Amino acid sequence: MLDQIRRSIAIYRSNGLFFAGYAAWLLLPYAGLILAQLIPDETISDLIMLLLALTMFLLDLWVATIMVRGARDILLGRPVNTQELIASSTERFRSVVFVDVLIMLIVLGGFILLIIPGLVFAVWYALSTHAAMLDDKHGMEALTASRELVRGKFWSVAWKFFGGLLLINFGYYVPLSILMLIIASATGTPVDALFGDNPPLWSDVMVTIADVFMLPVTTIYLTQVYLETKNAYVRTDRGT
Repeated sequence: MLDQIRRSIAIYRSNGLFFAGYAAWLLLPYAGLILAQLIPDETISDLIMLLLALTMFLLDLWVATIMVRGARDILLGRPVNTQELIASSTERFRSVVFVDVLIMLIVLGGFILLIIPGLVFAVWYALSTHAAMLDDKHGMEALTASRELVRGKFWSVAWKFFGGLLLINFGYYVPLSILMLIIASATGTPVDALFGDNPPLWSDVMVTIADVFMLPVTTIYLTQVYLETKNAYVRTDRGT
């Protein structure tokens, strides 16, 4: 896991313009959310914020598809063709959205019934979105593909997928939190306000920017997890 995280960071550094350039698009709807809060009519403000939240969800999946496919090409030593990535990602976009919504509904349903089924479903279908993004799987086909890849590797996939995400987040949220505490101390901002329901605007902006520009690291890492799990499955299926 640590080797994959280090490799993800190295790839991000050497291809920063590509990854950060697309990740930056996610800041646009966020800026719109800030402006929408300034609208005096609460009904109009809430409606605009709802539309912007939906826009963020869709834009996030489109950008993620481009970055995942770009990360796949880099990991396999292929040249990155930006125009081809945009075209192929746009072509798969509806399928990716449908698969992502299916995953959310199934996992949410599992958590509503009992916590354990929700956790199991989260691992079983953790690779579904990547199956849609990289292997053109549609709907339940993507979920079935993920379930097949996870078969016999449940704990390994759970550890790499969710444990890796936790470690990456820990690695940048801790320094970010320390920086925010220093700024809060310098500006006289109560510490409780930083982590409350209504944090100051500057802290919200810092967290959002950090999330956006750390997104490529998690994207590259999870693409590695998918490709390695898929390769292991192919070798097992061939009996080698």
